[in-house]
Amino acid sequence: MQVNEKNIQAFRPNNEVKNAITHLNEENQPKMVDIGDKETTERIALASGRISMNKEAYDAIINHCVKKGPVLQTAIIAGIMGAKKTSELIPMLPFNHAQWGGY
Repeated sequence: MQVNEKNIQAFRPNNEVKNAITHLNEENQPKMVDIGDKETTERIALASGRISMNKEAYDAIINHCVKKGPVLQTAIIAGIMGAKKTSELIPMLPFNHAQWGGY
């Protein structure tokens, strides 16, 4: 797709949307939002997933016979590390590390 004024316009928010989006300045450019005076709120994030595998792989995990090490413990560590990196992975997400609740 070629970039031209018509398809650029499609990505510019109208006034109603513009007033609701606080991360855009007057020129529709991204900006950080000052949250210094914002009250702390409690938020809970839940995630789920589904893993499919054959019976041999399942049995190896359950019986701790995987040559590369403890699969479930590694997955838990990866999940914790991912959660702690959320503010780095989601653009412009402020994060106060002192308020991290942990796992």
